[in-house]
Amino acid sequence: MLSPRAIRLLLKYFDSVDESLARRLLRKRTWDEEALTFLLTELLDEESQQDHNVEYSHANLIDDLFRTDEPISIDVTLDTHSYPKSMERYVTQSDVGFILSYQDQFGHKKSFQAGWLMQAKRLFPSKRKFDHGFTENSKFDSLDRAQHDRMKRLRDWAKCDFIRYMLYCPRPSSLDTYVRERLSSARSNAIGTDIFDYALARLSLFKKNTPIFNRLWLQSLQASFKFCLGQVFLYR
Repeated sequence: MLSPRAIRLLLKYFDSVDESLARRLLRKRTWDEEALTFLLTELLDEESQQDHNVEYSHANLIDDLFRTDEPISIDVTLDTHSYPKSMERYVTQSDVGFILSYQDQFGHKKSFQAGWLMQAKRLFPSKRKFDHGFTENSKFDSLDRAQHDRMKRLRDWAKCDFIRYMLYCPRPSSLDTYVRERLSSARSNAIGTDIFDYALARLSLFKKNTPIFNRLWLQSLQASFKFCLGQVFLYR
């Protein structure tokens, strides 16, 4: 089991990656999902990350993890691999895949490996009177019904709920105060029934839709086909 200190460092690392990625959503020239996903794989790759301005880098993370007197060791290795677009269209129905491998050095039965396929969608501005045009009614306009149905068929064929939408959203600090307050209220309502188990140091999340980092979200296929930013915050 990861220690609370290690979890804090991992969250700090992924939050730094998220901050570097979210800045691109606010550019004058719009970045599409393909460009954002390419940047995400660059930011997560140990080697290519060095070419980007990540405040808390992979090297910082590893250095801080080793500066501990805890009787455990943690090794974080991140590699990214690309595949032809035809693979997305005819096989995976996703832009990127993640594989998580956890090895418990004391209780080997607790070790596990899990994988997910992610279909990337970005949020689009809706009203220009706000900074950058993002509001709680901004939508993921590139959602495609035919693609959505193919994703569901793949999930049903595999008999495993392993495919998700990966939603690129701006960070709350970059939004208008009015929008930020409304999203904060929806978020509070959504997690009001979650319970934190301090004895086990874990949060009972991972229900249907789970926030990753700060504003990079995973959305299950059980949700309504068309959804806006406010609904992502409200229905988890």
